[in-house]
Amino acid sequence: MFKNIVTLMLVGVIAALCLAGCATPQYIQPSIEELQAVMPYKKKIAVLEISDNGSPIKGISENVASSLESLLSRQFNLIERRAIAEVLAERQFISYEDAANMAQLGKLLGADYVVFGHAVSSISKPEIDKSSRRNKKGEFYGSIAKKNWVQSDVSLKIIDVSSGLVIFAQKRSCSFWHKFDNITFNDEHAYMAALKTTYLIDNLKELKGDFRRMKQENSGLVVQSIDCAVKYFRDALIKQFPYTGEIIEWISETEVMVNLGSAYGVRPGDKLVVYSEEAPKIDPRTGLAIVQRIPSIILTVKDVTSGISCIAKGRAADIQQLKLGSVVNTSGARK
Repeated sequence: MFKNIVTLMLVGVIAALCLAGCATPQYIQPSIEELQAVMPYKKKIAVLEISDNGSPIKGISENVASSLESLLSRQFNLIERRAIAEVLAERQFISYEDAANMAQLGKLLGADYVVFGHAVSSISKPEIDKSSRRNKKGEFYGSIAKKNWVQSDVSLKIIDVSSGLVIFAQKRSCSFWHKFDNITFNDEHAYMAALKTTYLIDNLKELKGDFRRMKQENSGLVVQSIDCAVKYFRDALIKQFPYTGEIIEWISETEVMVNLGSAYGVRPGDKLVVYSEEAPKIDPRTGLAIVQRIPSIILTVKDVTSGISCIAKGRAADIQQLKLGSVVNTSGARK
C-alpha cells in the first residue's frame, strides 16, 4: 500500500514537471494603446519597390511587399503605401538603383530607412514520385504521386536616409517539394499497371505565366514560398536594428521581467543580450571613442506578457549579477 502511494506521488510530480516544462509559451498581442506608446521609440521605414523582373512567374511583387510589410511592422513604424504613392506620383522618381535618389525620397516621406528589392518565384514541371517495398511478411506496399519544386528568392536592400548608405543587403530563399495526387497500392500488379498509365500534364504556360492567372493551388504554393523566404530575414533584421530595454522586476532566481514585448517584435525563444563595456579608447585616425561591447549574459525570452513586457530566463548565476535597470538588447540570435 505504501509503495503504491509513493509511486502515485512520483507519477504526480513527474507529470507536473512535464506540464511545466512542456507548457506553450505565452504570447500576448500588443494593444492599440501599447503600439501608440512605443511609436516614438521605433524607427520609420518605407517599402518603396519590389521588382519581379526576370521571374518566371510575374505579378508577385504585391505579395512580396505585403509579406515584407507584415514582417517589418513588428519592428518598425511602417509608412503607408498611400503616402508613398503620392510622393512618387508628385516627384516622378524612376531609378530605384540610385541610393542618393532613394535617400531623398525617404526624407520627403519622413522615413529613417527605405527598402527596395527583387523577387523571383518558380514552379518546376511535374515529376513522378514512386516508391515500393515489401515488409518482413512479404506484403507489398507501393505509392505513386506527382510532385513539383516550388522556390522563391527575395533580395532586399535598406538605405539609411540620413547618410544615403546601403546598410543592409541580403538575399533569402525558400524551396520545397509539393506532392499531389498520391495513390497507394497493396497489390504489385496494380502498382506496375498504374506506372504504365500515369501521365503528367506539362502546362508550362500556367507555371511560368501571370501569378494572378495561375490555378489557386499553384498560386497558394507561390505565396507560401514567398512568406517563408521573407520570414528568414527576421533574425538578420533584429541584429541589424536592435532595441534596448531594461530589467524592471525579478520574477524568480532564474527569471526577470524586461520592458520589451510584442510591440517591439519580441517573441518567445528570442535571445536578449546584456553587454559589458570596457574603458573607451580613442582612435588616433578618426578621433572617435572606441567602446568595445562584449556580450556577457544571454537571456532567453520565455513568455511575452504584453506589448511592452516579457519574461526572460537565464542561469541563476547570471541572474544574480543583474540589477534593476540593467540594460538588455534584442540583438541576440534566436534559438
